[in-house]
Amino acid sequence: MSGFWTCLKRELALAFKRLGDILTVVLFFTITLCLLPFGLGTEKDLLQQVAPAVIWVVAMLAVLLSLDQLLKRDQASGVIDHMLLAPISSVEYALAKWVANWLTTALPLIMVTPLVSLLYFAPTETLRLLILSLLIGTPSLTSLGLTASALT
Repeated sequence: MSGFWTCLKRELALAFKRLGDILTVVLFFTITLCLLPFGLGTEKDLLQQVAPAVIWVVAMLAVLLSLDQLLKRDQASGVIDHMLLAPISSVEYALAKWVANWLTTALPLIMVTPLVSLLYFAPTETLRLLILSLLIGTPSLTSLGLTASALT
């Protein structure tokens, strides 16, 4: 399991070197959710009704934004070939990629959600359920994206 921690540290270090990629995802999420109430109107009941669905759709799009480069850089630079020849299992490598991607993209989105939900007048209970569903659902989205990225 030490191979996992080594790969995870490497992935997190690389992610924070490309801080712009993380900020792009978070800013896309925030700006899109800030602009949507202007298009929907300021009716409190309507905004409360659509808040969970709108936040979920924008979160999915934001996570998809981050998945494009998930394995491309490693494949182009030959890192994947080296990882397959290294004594680390490919499962540890994939799991480290998955955890690092989730920590650097989905987790910041979940942390920003309470602030942005203020624009939608989301009740506390709805916000709790929304955050819980994002904590459960975004790892699934990341898994699907990693699988699709590996297949392509």
